[in-house]
Amino acid sequence: MKTNKFMQFMAAAVVVCGMSVLTSCEKDDYELPEVIESEVYDTGVSSKVTAESGTEGTKLSYESWIMVKGITRANFDNKVSVTLNGELNHQTAVCQINHWAIGDYETTISREVADQYTEGFVTVTDSVLVYTLNFAEFSFSYRLNYEVPVYDDHVTRQVMPYYYFSNLQDNGGKLEKADSYVDEGIAYARRIYRHSISVDFGGETYEVKAEVTLRRTIGPASSPYILRSEVMDKSVEALSNGNGFLSSIKVKSVMSTGSEEEKTYTAELPSISERTTGEEITVRGSLSDLKLESTEIEETGRSFEEGGEYVTLERISENCVLHYNQFDLRIPLVRYGALFDNIVIQEDMAGVSYEGQEVKVKEANWDFIESDGNKQHYFLTLTVEVKIGALTVEGIYNGWFVFVE
Repeated sequence: MKTNKFMQFMAAAVVVCGMSVLTSCEKDDYELPEVIESEVYDTGVSSKVTAESGTEGTKLSYESWIMVKGITRANFDNKVSVTLNGELNHQTAVCQINHWAIGDYETTISREVADQYTEGFVTVTDSVLVYTLNFAEFSFSYRLNYEVPVYDDHVTRQVMPYYYFSNLQDNGGKLEKADSYVDEGIAYARRIYRHSISVDFGGETYEVKAEVTLRRTIGPASSPYILRSEVMDKSVEALSNGNGFLSSIKVKSVMSTGSEEEKTYTAELPSISERTTGEEITVRGSLSDLKLESTEIEETGRSFEEGGEYVTLERISENCVLHYNQFDLRIPLVRYGALFDNIVIQEDMAGVSYEGQEVKVKEANWDFIESDGNKQHYFLTLTVEVKIGALTVEGIYNGWFVFVE
């Protein structure tokens, strides 16, 4: 998934990018003549761009020219031409990350001026269009290089024709699995992120690719390390005591030594409710006017706990919400999830969730306390049953109510 932020790209691209300067102007060994008068009466650019493709990308080359007439010590009528170059280099990068779930990305476009080169009356500016992908934990950029020529004889100054990158299209990317590898004595788990863009230049469309190695540190390569892992099976079942679930994951790993191992990892996932006493609620009407309209489960927070070898427990706090016609009641619930992470793979273990539509008010005791003029005071003890997997969890709500006639 991506979030593109290069709106109005073509307008930005015209004045952006840059690259190395190569020009066909021959360098004169003599001093340039003083121009008294000059005038540009024609300009042009080659309709054909020469493209040389290789493993590293594509190099572009074409001619831009300008016709100038004027007066120095004598009249002149010259064609001034320059060979302009562009480069579309494929990108490679290595990025350290903490999690294989890389998420979505946002994009930005910026521009840079790299250098300038002058031959005769022509100055060529190296420019770079920088297209950057920003993920939560890493980023990388495409650097698209082109050149802008400016004729300036100190009487006439004019930008000569040139091509620029336009119609940039983000083709998206994909994350590929790869074996762990060693770099300078350290073993790393890795994934390869492949991405590409397409741009137009001189009437042709070119594709530029990126290969980004994402890696997580395993440890010294001198010790056996996991080369690759795969999940063979996942399951979850209710505990015999009815207080939660047992989640299991079976993982097969190939070690750097060539040996294979298959192991099952487990985690207990409690499902519990927390008794709550709500603030006093004022209701217009009588007790008989109350109506339960709907129920839902809303998440209120998450935290993490150690769960054993390669296993992290995730405590998930939620509310069972009872929507009455005049107020809402919230009963705190807790469930657990589990994440398996041996650095090479990260995988959510099997789990269960509370079912918001499977909520039953088991009991609602309205204890009358006192009458105060047109106000009736009650204390409510309410018990709900919430379905989670094959189990049912009870939650209790206590609270004061004032009914105003």
